[in-house]
Amino acid sequence: MTCIIHTPSKVLHCEQDDSSYLYMYWYKQTTGAMDLLAYSLGEGSVTTEPPFNESKYEMGRPEVLKSSLKIKNLDPGDSAVYFCASSMAH
Repeated sequence: MTCIIHTPSKVLHCEQDDSSYLYMYWYKQTTGAMDLLAYSLGEGSVTTEPPFNESKYEMGRPEVLKSSLKIKNLDPGDSAVYFCASSMAH
């Protein structure tokens, strides 16, 4: 008999209201640290920052004003405060 345990995922959503703010970022804050997880320089453009990887964290940027962060295979190490931010292009 094979037993498969499905570990759920969680999707966080972020929306901003100024289309001149092209850049969007996701941060993970744990005790004593806030780390950049991923960022986007525009619609459809996504970069995941090391040591994080896309097999665990998947950023989506379907529109300039919207972003999402999917955290896959949740485990206790994912317990944190997650922040979304946006900024103007320089």
